[in-house]
Amino acid sequence: MEIRRAAESDLGALRELRLRALTDAPDAFGSSIERELARTDEQWRWWVDTAATFVLVVGDDAGFGGMAAGVADLEVDHRAHLIAMWVAPEHRRLGAASQLVDAVCEWARDRRARDVHLHVADGNEAAERLYERCGFRRTGETFVRERDGAVEHELARRLRSPRIS
Repeated sequence: MEIRRAAESDLGALRELRLRALTDAPDAFGSSIERELARTDEQWRWWVDTAATFVLVVGDDAGFGGMAAGVADLEVDHRAHLIAMWVAPEHRRLGAASQLVDAVCEWARDRRARDVHLHVADGNEAAERLYERCGFRRTGETFVRERDGAVEHELARRLRSPRIS
């Protein structure tokens, strides 16, 4: 297994992976399969042009087995967000999820972010335990998800100082 940043040439496989994630765990995401199916090619390019999307490569032709993306906060300096985290069931409990989280956090740290925030749906204990093992803690903030009214908890991880090059 290898974690690497997705490129434009990966968009087809990334789209398949995102749709698989939404099919497997629809309540874990702010988006819906209907919304993702309606995306244009240009909107799919956002995942590699604007977001820093990392993928779990599982074999030469097997495609991807997981993903996580990082985006800069447009309102708060030195903050990034971890979004769209998912690992296929057959690759869970092998350390891939922690590696994907670490890849996003390293990307954020290299861009001088001081912390990374994420949302986890109320009741998604497995995801929250993973994030806690990766150094995230609840901030006390909650949000109501627009698409379905689900409550999400905000978690944050403070990052080490950026590397000096």
